[in-house]
Amino acid sequence: MKIKSGPHLYSGESGRRIVWTQVGTLWLVVVVSAAFFGWSSLMVLAGSVGTCVAIDLALSRLAGSRNPASLPHAVLTGLLLGLSLPVMSEMGLMLRIAVLGAIIASLLGKWIFGGMGHYIWHPALVGILAVHFLFQAEVGMVGKDKYLGGDRREKYLLLSNNALLVGDLSRNQEPRFYQFGQDRSKLLQPNDYSGWCVSVPVEPAQAWQLYRPVQILQELGKGQIRNSASGTGPSAVEQVVYLALPPLADAVVGCTGGGLGETSVVAILLGGLFLIYRGYVRWQLPVSFLAAAAVSAAVLPLPVGPSGELVWLPALSGMSRAGAANGFDDWWRLLAVGLSYVSFHLCSGGLMLAAFFLAGDMATRPIRLGGQIIFGVGAGVLTIVARIYGGWAMAPLGAYSALLVMNTLTPLIDWLTRAKSRGK
Repeated sequence: MKIKSGPHLYSGESGRRIVWTQVGTLWLVVVVSAAFFGWSSLMVLAGSVGTCVAIDLALSRLAGSRNPASLPHAVLTGLLLGLSLPVMSEMGLMLRIAVLGAIIASLLGKWIFGGMGHYIWHPALVGILAVHFLFQAEVGMVGKDKYLGGDRREKYLLLSNNALLVGDLSRNQEPRFYQFGQDRSKLLQPNDYSGWCVSVPVEPAQAWQLYRPVQILQELGKGQIRNSASGTGPSAVEQVVYLALPPLADAVVGCTGGGLGETSVVAILLGGLFLIYRGYVRWQLPVSFLAAAAVSAAVLPLPVGPSGELVWLPALSGMSRAGAANGFDDWWRLLAVGLSYVSFHLCSGGLMLAAFFLAGDMATRPIRLGGQIIFGVGAGVLTIVARIYGGWAMAPLGAYSALLVMNTLTPLIDWLTRAKSRGK
């Protein structure tokens, strides 16, 4: 059919090209994940992507769909799903989990609604939350303590700095003691893990067993770490920043425990900025997401009082009460601890991946700019609320859960921010 009326503006863009560009911006994230988690991580990604593509080809033919963007969208869905998964020592099991997640994402997340552009929730989010719910122990969310029989947090595997790409994750070591930041030797025993760049596991181990930073932040939100009753010594937030969380540089580069594509802020940010540069994502959406999360983390109260009482403005509670008389110097330390605490919320738990690559999905985000800002603010606040106050095992997945809720509210947001008719 020829369209004769005009004038028309041709941008040179198409849905197919846009989605393939989104896939291409993830290449650095994939490379970093292979370096830190080994070449076997590529098997997990291949399993999730291949399954999504196979289902898309089969159902497109069955339904007679001719949407040219559907196939690259299947590749993107499989990639995002695989990048949210960790790599454990049992590679066969992780591959089966990735394939099952891809089946759920494709069938229940995309094609049950009619395929490309018709779904309510981002298909990758449906697959991510489904497999983490069904296989909580296998993907490291929880595990059964063989002695006590209760739930406990599992650690995630990360190759050491002398075994990048080719290391064996099944040969790993669990650090006994941690000590980061300033010299806090009086507060902690001598350690054997001071950060990924300077610590190497004892041979023949080639990998570390580490908690995800978001898991440690959740323990703080559950009141497991508190201020001392005597009013002396470091605050709870200060203890977490100096003694439990890894160096912030590790979280930015990506050498911490977590999902394959969740850990490297640098790789995610470079890809996200390119999408903003091309105009596929408006910068206000990820910025509002991150800003709302940062403000919520800085303001919302934590149960860190000596008796478990709530303490507001936790980002300002990093100053040691014992040295409060030092005045100006303590204010600088307060600021450093507070910024580190907020930064770890932003750099962990898949929040960056969600803000730049999942929140900007054109079918599930609001249409107008005002609606996208509301969408981002809501997702950022819900992410931190889930992390701090969520007592369930999947609370560390707060960013994905928050986006699923906001996807559900997108029609309402579009209605509230709809354009007003002229002349009325």
